[in-house]
Amino acid sequence: MSRRFLEDRIDAAIITAPDSIAWLLNIRGSDVAHTPLPLCEAILYATGRVALFVDPKKITPGLQAHLGPDISFALPEEFEAGLQQLGTHGNRVLCDPAKTNSWIFTTLTRSGADLVYKDDPCVLPKACKNPVEIAGAYAAHQRDGVAMCQFLAWLAREGPKGQVTELEAVDYLDACRRKQALWEDSSFPTISGAGSNGAIVHYHSTPETNRRLEPGTLYLVDSG
Repeated sequence: MSRRFLEDRIDAAIITAPDSIAWLLNIRGSDVAHTPLPLCEAILYATGRVALFVDPKKITPGLQAHLGPDISFALPEEFEAGLQQLGTHGNRVLCDPAKTNSWIFTTLTRSGADLVYKDDPCVLPKACKNPVEIAGAYAAHQRDGVAMCQFLAWLAREGPKGQVTELEAVDYLDACRRKQALWEDSSFPTISGAGSNGAIVHYHSTPETNRRLEPGTLYLVDSG
């Protein structure tokens, strides 16, 4: 990535997409439900150094050791000063128009930065999975497949009795997943819709809408 910066005469890049920052530094967060993304901003310099602007309350013990000496922490409110410093030195700064807000553009421009409009430099490298990442995804799908098979076997046994409710099905499926090694969280709340509830887009069962799975009717479970 630094080599690409040198070829394009880019001094720094503004990284604001949470998934890009998570990939770039190999860190995770819990700011977004069911999605392990850190909400923060970063400046990636052509030297390979990174300034991470993040709430110190989110920094866990050992993170600095994991990241190494080239990664520095700063408060979120110091992000503006970091942008202005780039402009003061007349740096060529890469910004992705699809992922950079107007305030960042304005701050950089007013401070004298030379803006380079290009895609987020993390997007393509992040999409190219290495053998370890591929093996990890495969293993995760195997573990989740075991949990899903356990759930389906239970559903085939208990469902025809007509006593299982939507919420009970969710609880059982979640319990099957929690038994699996390395489980952290579901990717989204399970959609469990019995009968006509299954036709409701993004349906979320509640105690008020909770229905039993009746024999002879459709049951939709959308889960991951």
